[in-house]
Amino acid sequence: MRDEIDGRIWADNHKAISAGFGDLLKAIMQAFCVLNHIEYAAPWRAVAGRTTK
Repeated sequence: MRDEIDGRIWADNHKAISAGFGDLLKAIMQAFCVLNHIEYAAPWRAVAGRTTK
């Protein structure tokens, strides 16, 4: 009986937990992309405080 209740609760919240975890992973990936851009930005491309591609 306890497993049925826990299973139902898990199933009800699975979508929200999965979406939250996906958002967390997206935020982490965005942070790594920004850090990568900062680390490997070419200083000779900076023009008046802006970077050009």
